[in-house]
Amino acid sequence: MTVLPVAPLPATAAVPAPGPALAAAPDPSGAPEPAYRVSLATCQDDVTAAQRLRHLVFAGELGARLEGPEPGLDSDAFDAYCDHLLVRETATGDVVATYRLLPPDRARIAGRLYAESEFDLTRLAPIRDDLVEVGRSCVHPAHRDGAVIALVWAGLARY
Repeated sequence: MTVLPVAPLPATAAVPAPGPALAAAPDPSGAPEPAYRVSLATCQDDVTAAQRLRHLVFAGELGARLEGPEPGLDSDAFDAYCDHLLVRETATGDVVATYRLLPPDRARIAGRLYAESEFDLTRLAPIRDDLVEVGRSCVHPAHRDGAVIALVWAGLARY
């Protein structure tokens, strides 16, 4: 495992609040509430819910061997630098989909992109300062339908 050149943020580090691009405006028409909502994580509990879902899908469903510091969570040092896109089921509040986003300014603070531990990205150097790295995408098995996937992609597009 490659060690980051800077210490990771503490586990209780504040995760940036969602900007206006992801905030949903109230619906004045009186239409029923949507089944799902997309947002960015705003606190450590949100990030932990995303990590729990990632563990369920990657380790539980796909059989990946995850070696994070906490059992039942898929976590690494990059989580502290990333925004975490979440899709929640409105009725339960459960996180049913997530995507991890590493914006360029925080990639510089982290010292590298996660993908650089897996791939040679030197040919991307000309556009490196504008890249948002996306990864750790997953959807809960019971919610793999068009609505959830569409919200994930809409959230990414608005990000």
